[in-house]
Amino acid sequence: MLIATAIISGLGLGSMYGLLALGFHVTHAVSRTVNFAQGSTMMLGAVLCFSFWVTLKWPLPVAVIIALAACALWGVFVERVAVRPFVVRGSNSWLIATVALGIVLDNVVLFTFGKDPRGMPPGFLTTGAVTIAGVRVQYLQILIPVIGLLLAVAYSRLLVDLLRELWSLGQGPTRLTRRLSPS
Repeated sequence: MLIATAIISGLGLGSMYGLLALGFHVTHAVSRTVNFAQGSTMMLGAVLCFSFWVTLKWPLPVAVIIALAACALWGVFVERVAVRPFVVRGSNSWLIATVALGIVLDNVVLFTFGKDPRGMPPGFLTTGAVTIAGVRVQYLQILIPVIGLLLAVAYSRLLVDLLRELWSLGQGPTRLTRRLSPS
């Protein structure tokens, strides 16, 4: 029973790490840069969504959309302030700049929201469950790996379709296809 619990928890946590890794890959494939503040951005999205949903009592779909929009704005800010100025000059200092912005964001959130962990409030995803191999598994623990796999497959499919389209247009292995293809 303990092994089944560890496997199920590991699948959920591993899926979250996989989504983070997918974000690193997408960023690198498109811009050939790495945003080391990406984990902090995920944390920002989680904290904002929790605040909008639980504290402000907004509907969950609205809270998710607003939190995603805020994370997108943060990403634009990081790119404009910490990445672009250094890339334009041919410097790799953007690596340290993204780390620094991640540290600043972590501390702003720490001092604003505190260090205590918060859980999702009781609801369908956290109270509803099925039994798998003698272990009670919440719907949320099933949903996380499913979403992770769906996003990974969708990204992979989109990339393959884009590369096929470029080849069909007679572009061949252009600079764009080399930049977008996984290294």
